Amino acid sequence: ESRAIINQHLLPTIDVLIQDAGSKLWRARAGACGALADIIVGRSWQDLGGGGIEIDDEGSAMKPTASIRLLRLWKITMRSLDDVRTAVRERGDTLGRGIRALTIRLCDPSVSNLLEESDVYLSNAQRKQREEQRK
Repeated sequence: ESRAIINQHLLPTIDVLIQDAGSKLWRARAGACGALADIIVGRSWQDLGGGGIEIDDEGSAMKPTASIRLLRLWKITMRSLDDVRTAVRERGDTLGRGIRALTIRLCDPSVSNLLEESDVYLSNAQRKQREEQRK
């Protein structure tokens, strides 16, 4: 039941936790890193927001996609591993192991569901061409 509730509100929860992981309060940083480590386990590209591949996470005006969330998760992980507080570093280590496993799984085409996520590996021009073919 709790997993279903988390799934229902996953994207806003991840976004808030990413924001809290950059807080000035060390307890908020530690808690956010621990929570992120728990909720990213076993997630798919679509669970993280789907969308195309983007390498610039500074576009805050647009809707975050899975690639932007993944970049932000990596940034938060690196910051937490370099934190002054031991508790934050320990949770950052746990988050680092989780985000590493998630990234490896998302990048492995033999593991991911290619029928569902096949457009992830396409360029924008190839996506437009596929959309035109479907019409």
